[in-house]
Amino acid sequence: MNAMITLGIENTQRFEICRVLAAILHIGQIEWQQHHHGGSNVDESTPCMPSDENRFILVAKLLGLHPEDFLKAVTVQTRRLPGNNVVLSPVSPQQCSNNLASISRYCYSIIFEWIICKINSSISPKRDAKQDTQYPLRWVSVLDIFGFESFDHRNSLEQFLVNFANERLQLCFTQRVFELEKKVYDAEGLSGDNLAAEVVNYAPVEPLLRVLQGPNYGCISHIESACLLQTGTDQSIINAFTKAGYPLDLLTTAGSVTYNINGFRDKNMDRLSDDLYALISHTSNDVLKEAVAVASPSSEGAPQQQQGGGARRSAYIAQKFVHSIDSLMAMLDPTEAFFVRCVKPNTQKKPRLYNSRNVVRQLHSLSVFHAIKMSSCGYCFRLPFRQFIHRYHPLRFLKDTSTAPAAGANDDALLMAIGDGHGEEGQEECSHLLKRFLGDDDMKGAVLGKTMVLARKECHMVLEKSLSWVLSDILGPIATTIRKTLDHKRAFEKFIIRSSRLVTIQSMLRSYLIRRTEMQRIQYRRSLITVALLQRKVYMFLVARAAAMQLQTASRNLLGMLSYERRRKNLEVMNASSVLQSYGRAALSRVRYERRKESRIKDRAARLIQGAMRKAYTRRSYAKNWVWRMLVWPMKRHYQVKVDAALFIQSVWRAHIARRQNPHVLKMIQVARERVWRRVMVEEAKGLLTAVIQGFILRATMGRYTQAAIVIQTRIRGILRPRWMRLRLSSAIKIQSLWRAYVVR
Repeated sequence: MNAMITLGIENTQRFEICRVLAAILHIGQIEWQQHHHGGSNVDESTPCMPSDENRFILVAKLLGLHPEDFLKAVTVQTRRLPGNNVVLSPVSPQQCSNNLASISRYCYSIIFEWIICKINSSISPKRDAKQDTQYPLRWVSVLDIFGFESFDHRNSLEQFLVNFANERLQLCFTQRVFELEKKVYDAEGLSGDNLAAEVVNYAPVEPLLRVLQGPNYGCISHIESACLLQTGTDQSIINAFTKAGYPLDLLTTAGSVTYNINGFRDKNMDRLSDDLYALISHTSNDVLKEAVAVASPSSEGAPQQQQGGGARRSAYIAQKFVHSIDSLMAMLDPTEAFFVRCVKPNTQKKPRLYNSRNVVRQLHSLSVFHAIKMSSCGYCFRLPFRQFIHRYHPLRFLKDTSTAPAAGANDDALLMAIGDGHGEEGQEECSHLLKRFLGDDDMKGAVLGKTMVLARKECHMVLEKSLSWVLSDILGPIATTIRKTLDHKRAFEKFIIRSSRLVTIQSMLRSYLIRRTEMQRIQYRRSLITVALLQRKVYMFLVARAAAMQLQTASRNLLGMLSYERRRKNLEVMNASSVLQSYGRAALSRVRYERRKESRIKDRAARLIQGAMRKAYTRRSYAKNWVWRMLVWPMKRHYQVKVDAALFIQSVWRAHIARRQNPHVLKMIQVARERVWRRVMVEEAKGLLTAVIQGFILRATMGRYTQAAIVIQTRIRGILRPRWMRLRLSSAIKIQSLWRAYVVR
């Protein structure tokens, strides 16, 4: 987290990265199970379901996906047929686990690439467009790549690709170290030199790479062909290898490696489906969405868009790995490379264990011995003729200089004659310089090519030591004198410039000091005057304050006496008013008591009257309801029967008039009436039958209750009527007595 903060990754982005990593960890704990239909029978037409749905939903939320869409993309495979037809088919539990594993690998890969981009952007220098065009950016990178891998009976596609990458790097090493050296020897006309031929003798890597990466017959091509065919299997890859004559154990640079072909096809086809890729592209996790946008097509698990109308030949792991290695080599070609070879002391990966035979074998296989031999025995030092003369022409001061050209203007003339270093004058001058300094015997360590001088390490060391001795002992005093003169001249010029600047600074400083002292004097005078004025104002203020205090004491005494007299008079008035108020409050309280007593009596009488009225109203409403049920409702029902009879007579009369006027309509009406009458008769029959049955049941069940209710009502009325009359009379007498008492009061 501290490293992310240093790189400038925001807090929300760090949180979303942790969410993606947590989802990857949870994916490894999810298992799948199929739906069982009828006991132990497996229903393959139903998609699989996770054994722990809560964990699956948690993974979807951590990745910013909708759980239902995520489950459908994992458990259902979409096949697009010609004519824009789509076929959905459930997949097996193993394929669901493979889909989740592909998602985890793809998310981890693109998040890793996103962090690498953040690191590069944070440490890259800030440059504008003008600087980019004028000065190209120089960079230094460290490529740390895995070494050759070989396990006992466990070498699969991963080890195959790792060893392929190491073979490509070995090819880059041999091209940089040996083939370029050979091209230099051939260009300089040294191909017939025995030493040069011995130096560039090394084991080539191209035949093995043609076997691995051949366009039509290579191992990777056969693996890709087996993946493109739906009927392809691991056995078909073995058959293709056997037909091409390739053994299953390949002799790599580091030794013979035997591969187990089981799982090659499945591992090579391990890629993200289009549905999962589209789902992850629309995630709500901003970091994951940005990583998908900036991820390279060679990211692990990333789907590759179909090119034209052909099959996806670049959609699998091996081919994408080859493309990434090609892009890496294209980036390394224009650079200046330095190689650091790592040697394993033992194959058991144990500390303090050194296997000398294994180390020597690695040094031989990695061409380390050849590189050492080339640097020690080959012509490691080389300079063009012009640069050689320009660097070593001071060596002519060592030996006989009578036949040598004089130093000075002739050197410039000779360099101009040499030109770009391809002329015969440059070769003759270099040969003359080497023979005069080294002699014929020592010339064996140096060779003159067509455009440059090539020398061995010992000869180059002799030349450099002699050059340093000449420059230090012979040309050193002259250079020291010239340097002293030039230094004295430069120092004097600097002294003149600095002294003039110093005088200007001193004059400006003096004027500044004078102005500052004068300003200080003026400020001091102003401060003295200000202090004197303040002292005078303070003295006047103190005098005025003393006089004001005396006036205040006198006025306070006078006001105190006046306020005392006023308070004494007010106190007498207040005592008299308090006595009057006490008498008034007593009288008012007696009046209020009488009024409250009367109001309580009135309230009690009113409540009694209201209770009697409510009882009378209740009895009245009961009487009204009884009259309505016994008298009004039967009359209303009788009236409704008469109205229905009148309506029926009217309808019959209208039908009679219509029959007389339209005989044709009459026939239609008769037909319709017969149909309706039949339906009505059926419905009426059903209704009458139901009513008769219900009436019979009700009469049978309710007859006893009706007679009992009538007897009870007659008896209760004879008992309650006298009591009700007595209650009404007693309540009326009470109301009259209360009203008379209220009127008397």
